[in-house]
Amino acid sequence: MDVRADSHGLPSVVLHPSPTQVRPAGLDPLARVEVADEHRMDAVSFLAALDPVEMERAALARNDLESVPAGVTAAVLRQLVEWARGD
Repeated sequence: MDVRADSHGLPSVVLHPSPTQVRPAGLDPLARVEVADEHRMDAVSFLAALDPVEMERAALARNDLESVPAGVTAAVLRQLVEWARGD
């Protein structure tokens, strides 16, 4: 397991499955990731406070908006990341 943190972002935890660990056939070495309760409410509050009209306006006005499948969704997600960081 690697734990990293710096002053510019959230801490990250990387779990490495043991290469010698025996897993049942067909089981992918994936993990379920959950946000701690105190951060979950921060995320819920942030998302609940968003104005959908402003979100759409900001996403459609982005310079990196691409006319590809899921391009608008990608722009919305990039905008959310920027707003969450305080940009």
